[in-house]
Amino acid sequence: MNAPDFDTLCEYIPQQTSVAGVWNLATEYYAGLGIDGLLYADLKPQKLTLMTNLSQDWTTHYTDQDYVKVDPFFRYCCNSYAASDVGRDCIPHHSYMTPAEKRFILDAGETGLTAGFVSPLRAKSQNGLAGWNFLSSYGRAHVNNLRHRHENEMRLIGHLVHQQISQVNLSEADEAAQLTSRETEALQWTARGLRTDMIAAKMNLRPVTVELHLRNARTKLGAKTRDQAVAIALVAGRISL
Repeated sequence: MNAPDFDTLCEYIPQQTSVAGVWNLATEYYAGLGIDGLLYADLKPQKLTLMTNLSQDWTTHYTDQDYVKVDPFFRYCCNSYAASDVGRDCIPHHSYMTPAEKRFILDAGETGLTAGFVSPLRAKSQNGLAGWNFLSSYGRAHVNNLRHRHENEMRLIGHLVHQQISQVNLSEADEAAQLTSRETEALQWTARGLRTDMIAAKMNLRPVTVELHLRNARTKLGAKTRDQAVAIALVAGRISL
């Protein structure tokens, strides 16, 4: 099991322009270390990013059993920034777990991924949490040796991947939020105090079409009202008075 060159990986990850490209580099690197099960989660109040290379059968079973409610990854493992061992052989060391949580861990072990550790990226708070669950079918001894020899670089790569996925998502969101020329013009006239029928006359459109452009602009800008959309566009420099 030979991982890709660490220095080269640190150079390549920030160059990726798609989430798929970042994820493929991550899975290749961790697989080379014997981590054949990955879960990456970034939970925010308004957005959830969840990625895994676990089988579709398991993810479907996870959903059907509503395991998200008892998964220790979300309940305990990201309560601090400290890494923690996970897997069915760790159950005796976690007496605080409920029977349902222990059943989940035993069930998850049936995938063959019996040992691993969690690497938190953002500790659990009102702003959510983020972290990696590194899982292996090679057993606890392998994972312990892996942590002893490579934990620091594994966690560093995890942070780099997290940062790049976040950056790509922001770029894609910003691209999706780009206003069309018609939406921009409708907002521009709104900012100057014109009513819908007056804007329609200026733009040689029907009032209903103007309303559509303004509604699309509000959606793209994340605004609840027309006035808020104008304010956001003004601050961002997309329109002027």
